[in-house]
Amino acid sequence: MEYMVPISVVIPTYNRTDVLFDTIRSIFSGKKKPSEVIVVDQTSPATMFPEDLRKLIADGMLTILHEKIPSSTRSRNIGLKEASNDIVLFCDDDILVDENTMEILYQRMCQKNIL
Repeated sequence: MEYMVPISVVIPTYNRTDVLFDTIRSIFSGKKKPSEVIVVDQTSPATMFPEDLRKLIADGMLTILHEKIPSSTRSRNIGLKEASNDIVLFCDDDILVDENTMEILYQRMCQKNIL
């Protein structure tokens, strides 16, 4: 069974589906996965996700929100409101995440000397 860490990842995107899909796959290919990824899609018409990513949507691990006003700040705020975890990672749509990123982030944020 895959181990999930209680981290929400928010990714705003606008007309960059090619790199977005690679980013999402890299996030979920790690040893420990975030419990949710929220994509705020500002693309019009809405982005069509490939089959492997639609399975993540069906499993509740990937949420796609559509926003008509293109603004990365607005999209981050929309994603933050949707996030269900105390730890939120904001990620650009063109970042490839290392397999240990979620685990390291969670460990650091749980240290008592980190406020």
